[in-house]
Amino acid sequence: MRISISKKSPSATDLPEILKQDFSSQYGYKLFGLGKIPTIMVSKSNFVGAQITVRENEIDIQSTAPSLVMAYMLTVIEFLGLIAFFPLWIDNLRKQGRLLEKELATFFNQKYS
Repeated sequence: MRISISKKSPSATDLPEILKQDFSSQYGYKLFGLGKIPTIMVSKSNFVGAQITVRENEIDIQSTAPSLVMAYMLTVIEFLGLIAFFPLWIDNLRKQGRLLEKELATFFNQKYS
């Protein structure tokens, strides 16, 4: 999900603290990645999270597993066809991820638009 913002965007290094104070202190936040556009990983649980990338006038939010280990595990489950054994669980994870995206989008729209 991509959000256009009109106010000055926060820096990626400041965003984890802003989210912790103004969005929710119940989630985990960490800076991730190298280069000039790092991302922030938001962890709602071990399986549900979101990746936030801040550019000049845009904020990209994408639901994802909050760690590489969980991402690989979920990929292997889907790749091997084991999703047939966990259909409700996987569907619930996807719904929670989309809900987290919407919550973050609402927060950013209210704070930076």
